[in-house]
Amino acid sequence: MHSEPLGLERDHDLARMYVLSPYVWPGANAFEILVRGVPKERNPVKKVSAIFHGTGDGRHFRMNATPVIAPSVPQDAGGCEDPTVCVDDEALYVFYSGWSNEAGRSTLLLAAGRTVEELEKRGAVLPADGAHENPKEATLVRRPDGRWVLFFEFSRDGHSLIGTALGDRLSGPWQYAREPLPLRAHRFDSWHLSTGPVVTIGGAPTMFYNGADQRGYWCIGWAAFDEDYARVVDRCEEPLISAPQPPGDFRHTVFASSGVTAKRGIDLYYTAFDAEPFHAMIESLR
Repeated sequence: MHSEPLGLERDHDLARMYVLSPYVWPGANAFEILVRGVPKERNPVKKVSAIFHGTGDGRHFRMNATPVIAPSVPQDAGGCEDPTVCVDDEALYVFYSGWSNEAGRSTLLLAAGRTVEELEKRGAVLPADGAHENPKEATLVRRPDGRWVLFFEFSRDGHSLIGTALGDRLSGPWQYAREPLPLRAHRFDSWHLSTGPVVTIGGAPTMFYNGADQRGYWCIGWAAFDEDYARVVDRCEEPLISAPQPPGDFRHTVFASSGVTAKRGIDLYYTAFDAEPFHAMIESLR
C-alpha cells in the first residue's frame, strides 16, 4: 500500500486551516472534492468549520476560495463537517454533520442542488428517536432493489457506533434498521466505530470503517457485506491503516472519508491527526 499527503492548492482562508474529511468523486470533466476546513484556533468555540470545494486529477486539487456550505442555521452554527456526496436524478445531494455549541450535539443534515455551487440546505435527515444521539458521518449506498442504505455514526453510553437507515429516496424519509457492526473486545475497534466509504472489492460491497480503542486511537479497518447490506460476511482482524506517531499534541488518528475504484485497486482518501488529508492506493485487503 502506498500512502501520501493529498495535494491541495489553496492560497486563501483554507491555507490557514486544518483540512479534514476529504470526499472525492469523479465529475464530468475532472475529479471533484469537498473538504472540511477548521480554523487553527485554541478556543474550541472559535474552531467553526466550513466545507470547501475543489477540482483536480485525484491526487492534486485546486481549491476554491469560498465555502460551499457554511454555518447559517442553529443546527450547524458551530461548524459544518464531514461531507458525503451522492448524485441521483440529475441532482447533487451533500449529507453533512452540523455542530451546535449551544445544544452541545451534532445533527446529520442535507444540502442539495443541481450543482455544488447551487446547494440549498434541506434540514435534518433522520427523525429524532432518543436511541441514536449525535448522528453524523453519513455513508450512502444503493441496494439491488433500488432502496438506499444510509450508514451513520451515532453515540450511545459513551461509545460511537454505526447505525443504519433505509429510504426510497435520498431526500427521505428514512427508517432506522439494525446496527451492522458490533464492537469487538481487545481489538483496535473495541470502544468506538464510525462509518467510512463503501466500494466493491472481489464482488463484495466493502466498507472501510473507522475504529478506536478506549485510548481513542483511531485506525481504519474493513468489513464486507452481502448484496443487500443486511449481513457482514467478512471483517478484518487487524487494522488496514494505523496512525503513525502524531506530531506534537495532535491526536493518534486516521479516519477514512471516501473511496474511488481505480484500475489498480481503490483510491482511499482519509485524514490523519485530525489535521491533514491523505491518499492511499489499496491493492489488497490482506
